[in-house]
Amino acid sequence: MEDQIWADMVKRLNANETVESKKSLDSWLAEDLTNAQKFEEVKALWLLSGHLEPEIAQTVPQQLREQIAPVIPTQSPKTIIKKLWAYGIAASVVMATVIIGLNFLPFSKADRREQITWKTISADAGKVIAINLPDGSNVWLNAGSTLSYPDHFKNQPLRNIKLSGEAYFEVKHDKEHPFVVESDSIKTTVYGTGFNVRAYPNESDVAIAVSSGKVGVNTKNALRPPDPIFLLASDRLIYHKTNKAFTRSKTAINDINGWQKGLIVFEQSPIKEVFEELSRRFNVKFSTNRLFKGSCKLTARFENKPLPTILKTLHTAMNITSNQINGTIYVEGGTICKE
Repeated sequence: MEDQIWADMVKRLNANETVESKKSLDSWLAEDLTNAQKFEEVKALWLLSGHLEPEIAQTVPQQLREQIAPVIPTQSPKTIIKKLWAYGIAASVVMATVIIGLNFLPFSKADRREQITWKTISADAGKVIAINLPDGSNVWLNAGSTLSYPDHFKNQPLRNIKLSGEAYFEVKHDKEHPFVVESDSIKTTVYGTGFNVRAYPNESDVAIAVSSGKVGVNTKNALRPPDPIFLLASDRLIYHKTNKAFTRSKTAINDINGWQKGLIVFEQSPIKEVFEELSRRFNVKFSTNRLFKGSCKLTARFENKPLPTILKTLHTAMNITSNQINGTIYVEGGTICKE
């Protein structure tokens, strides 16, 4: 029965299913929610194996490799997925073992990994911090951001890190050990590339932009993860938290990490998010309680401009006034936009 279901899956994934295979697979999927989950996981892995081509054989623990020895050596990812299924291993286990990075459970004392200690580094307002990760990858952490990462990646199938805020990454190439950035509700997977992630908790969007190489982007914690979205150089992807939708566009390579050189870009940014960004960048405190709630969104570009110049522009463009008292800049007003 499992062989038949696998054959039906392959036909659907290759877009060549027959009337009989469609009927058979649909019936199996309708039997149990678990079956539907297995299919979605296999589908996601199948697609990833065709795009990112990780070296699966090297990421499988020795004990499991010995148990399925005829399957692993020198075969393509899709062939391995098929044979793992034939051996009766659930799709969720395949996902955890081969690509997505749910850490392996220890099989025995001999197989246990070295103890991992997580480090957390934060960049204060007005600061940019350069970080060299244990694998040789480099990270530039923007103001008001926090990065958490393990003290080593030894014997780990994935190089997992966590980001709150914004950072630019130059990832050391290692096709056997994908580099995964978890930020808000988004997971970004790469093997070696340059890319930027912006995921401040108080902002309505998460943004990923690629300067070189290729990355795969997906949502986290979904019952049925959607197919990953693949980005190449100059691609920019916006995840809108409110409606859980993606918007894809092109961007200039130099703008992707322009914030490292003093560039500030606002693209239809809510006015309160504008002042939150300025607060992080210049290490000043703003009071925005008197801004009109219906104020227009701002699109503007500032290259190495001091705060007084930026505020002067906002005064004119957004009909805003500001007054500094005891270290806090109080802003009020704002142009009301028509719905």
